[in-house]
Amino acid sequence: MNVLQRFRDLKVGYKHLFAFAFVMVLGLLGFMRISSAMKQYIAVVSGDIAKAQTVGEHIRMASIENSSMGREAVAYILTKSEVHRVAKLKADEECQSHLDKAVELIKQLPNNAPLLQAHKDVETADLTYCEPYENKILDFVKQNQLKEATKLYEERLVPGRKKVVAAVAEFTHLVDGYANDLTQSSNQAALAA
Repeated sequence: MNVLQRFRDLKVGYKHLFAFAFVMVLGLLGFMRISSAMKQYIAVVSGDIAKAQTVGEHIRMASIENSSMGREAVAYILTKSEVHRVAKLKADEECQSHLDKAVELIKQLPNNAPLLQAHKDVETADLTYCEPYENKILDFVKQNQLKEATKLYEERLVPGRKKVVAAVAEFTHLVDGYANDLTQSSNQAALAA
């Protein structure tokens, strides 16, 4: 006697019980698959949230170092102390290091085009409006041309720094919004799971 014949010979109550158990097993398997998929999604999104938040931290640190560059340039003009020139160059290196770390993390994030563009805008603003003048100021001070250094600082570096600060603020705003969107997406997925 084959399995199908045995099933036909069962009483209706047992057939219903068997069908109910079969549907429950299918439902449980489906739930387990959906639950597993949601956990994987949440894990991936949570990793992206951490990366986006770390990007924000690097941008904030780059901003602090960028401000230090300006302060140290002024201090070098006023004091001609090598300590301030070295501190300006160190702040420049640290700023670039934080921006490099930020872009490496951004490359790992999904839908990252606006963030990459904002990063490029910050670097372009710094390279265009600040760095050339900062370095020229350092050269002027080294050559004891303080009047030229002061003039370049006031006429070029101060307005240039405003452009860099605006680009950094926009970048920070985009990253914070991106991290918030990921957090909301993750929270919704967690509630659905």
